[in-house]
Amino acid sequence: MVLLALAWQAKAFVWDGRNYDEYKLKKYKTGFVEEYSNADEFCHSWLLPPGFSLMNAFVLAIIYFFGLCYLFLGIAIISDIFME
Repeated sequence: MVLLALAWQAKAFVWDGRNYDEYKLKKYKTGFVEEYSNADEFCHSWLLPPGFSLMNAFVLAIIYFFGLCYLFLGIAIISDIFME
C-alpha cells in the first residue's frame, strides 16, 4: 500500500524522450510556453522573455556576446565624448 502511494505521488513528465520532475505551463494571448525542469525551482527573470532560457546554450552565448559588445561600444563612445 505504501509503495502504491509513493508511486502515485512521484510525477514524471516526459518530453522529447527525457524525464523531468517539474512542469509549468504559462499561457499568453499569442500562445503558450511549456517548461520542464529537474531543478528545485524554475528560474524566471523580468529581463528575459518567456521561453528564452529554453534555447540552445551556444545560441544564447552568441546573443549575450553581441549584447556585451553593443554595451561596451556605447560606453566607449560616451567616454570618448566626456574625455574631449
